[in-house]
Amino acid sequence: MGTGAIEVQFGSSAGGLYLAFGGEATRQVCPAVDRLVTDFLSANREKARIFLDLRDADWIDSTFAGWMLRVRKQLAQGDESGVFITGCGERCQETLHTMRLTALIERSDVPRPDQMSKLVFELGAKPDRAAIELMARAHEELATVNEENHRLFAPIAALLRAELAQGD
Repeated sequence: MGTGAIEVQFGSSAGGLYLAFGGEATRQVCPAVDRLVTDFLSANREKARIFLDLRDADWIDSTFAGWMLRVRKQLAQGDESGVFITGCGERCQETLHTMRLTALIERSDVPRPDQMSKLVFELGAKPDRAAIELMARAHEELATVNEENHRLFAPIAALLRAELAQGD
């Protein structure tokens, strides 16, 4: 992976979808990983588990954090289903704590798959309409966590919704 790129590896572990993030877990990767999760869930509705390996991620942004919550909510209906963090560096832990998400995402010790595929994203790509919609939903999700998050993230969601409305 060269400079100016984000890498995501994906595979299967413990019967679930395993996503490993290198560099950054940000809005740049959310549309692609959201498609991976959607495809996985269409084939695995019962006991669907998503494992997020953040041990090599330097940081996560609010879009990614809100996306995690949205996926978690999608999986909340099933037994043994859920979103799990398998590894998390100190900086990512601090970010999750600051966004008041630490208690909402479970931890798991599943092993990293031996065979994984790789996606690489160039930094700085301008988001398209679908990506802006995903960003708005992610920030709306973060705003529901508590009053402080509402104060911080609801205005961002509103700005993104206004940007979408201008495009119509």
